[in-house]
Amino acid sequence: MAIITDLFVLEQRGRVMGFVQMAFAGSQILGIPIGLLLANVWGWHATFIMVVILACIIAAAVILYLKPITGHLAMQTDKHALLRLLVESGAVPEPAFKGVALFADKLIADHLEPDFRTV
Repeated sequence: MAIITDLFVLEQRGRVMGFVQMAFAGSQILGIPIGLLLANVWGWHATFIMVVILACIIAAAVILYLKPITGHLAMQTDKHALLRLLVESGAVPEPAFKGVALFADKLIADHLEPDFRTV
């Protein structure tokens, strides 16, 4: 995801990130039924053979058609990346939000747990 932000302009980032996330979700949703179908028809070895065949096809396509991605390396600066994120963009990193949410959840759960035991 970090390279997507470096390679695509702001107007295209959301769509590209959506496609990447859709690919992850689609592989998890479709992988099990397709694997079970292959295993039922040709045996459990077929799922692993399918993975090897797909990996070889994708590796060949990447080697033949994908251009080297080095543009994001040219944007290196002398500042630390986290400092640049906080100072220049004014953004608060996502881990800070997650940490606060987890801490608040823990506080609430610990204080409510005695109330749930009496019900």
